[in-house]
Amino acid sequence: MTRLSDKEFKAMNNPLRQFFQRRVEFPAMKRMGLQCEEKDVVELGCGSGYGSVLLQTQHPRSYVGMDIMPEQIELAKKRGLTNAEFRVQDVTDLGNVESGSKDIVLVFAILHHVPRWRETV
Repeated sequence: MTRLSDKEFKAMNNPLRQFFQRRVEFPAMKRMGLQCEEKDVVELGCGSGYGSVLLQTQHPRSYVGMDIMPEQIELAKKRGLTNAEFRVQDVTDLGNVESGSKDIVLVFAILHHVPRWRETV
């Protein structure tokens, strides 16, 4: 996974991006069958944690958000979510995630930042 440029970092952390995530991406995922209630969820490329806020509305059993940028993880932790864990981690190396331990693995539009995205998926 590659780090965001300063310009991309600002773009990903603005109200317009959150609006798009809340009004377009998350509803589309739900229409495709996303149901997190009582599931163990991992989000690859969680950024500032806004996706975790949306996912918490579905009451997952557990949630882990991963991002390569410590700056993003610090923003995510500031959201104060009690049922969420955030890790600085490259999503192309999930060796510390036990096989079969997660029910749902998802991304909110970050695959273009993952050079080997097919291997990761």
